[in-house]
Amino acid sequence: MSEIRATTISDAAGTGPITLTKQSAAKVWGHWTEQTTVSINGSFNVSSLADEGTGQTGINFTNSMVANDYAIVFTTNVADCGGFDGASIGTTSKVTHQTRNQSGSDYDANVACMICVGDLA
Repeated sequence: MSEIRATTISDAAGTGPITLTKQSAAKVWGHWTEQTTVSINGSFNVSSLADEGTGQTGINFTNSMVANDYAIVFTTNVADCGGFDGASIGTTSKVTHQTRNQSGSDYDANVACMICVGDLA
């Protein structure tokens, strides 16, 4: 059996990491809080967050997607959320997360997470 071990896999020019394109790996992920001040706890390919009102956070991508037909999954720790997390996919470089509680009111989650799968531009 062969084994490959590496600390870093670089592009052909040796100038940086390889770019994942046309693969089903997560291209964007984020973990943040919406309460008090929107702040990111951890991320990949997220350049910034924007507080767009109660329960709504804009997630700006560092590297854009090729089109806005990517797949996205959101989750929160809102106990009475009733399973509602929505995505408003408007551009190839940003997605908006929305959280509402069971009564239908916008709600700032203590923890919100997202994963985006698709093709990078």
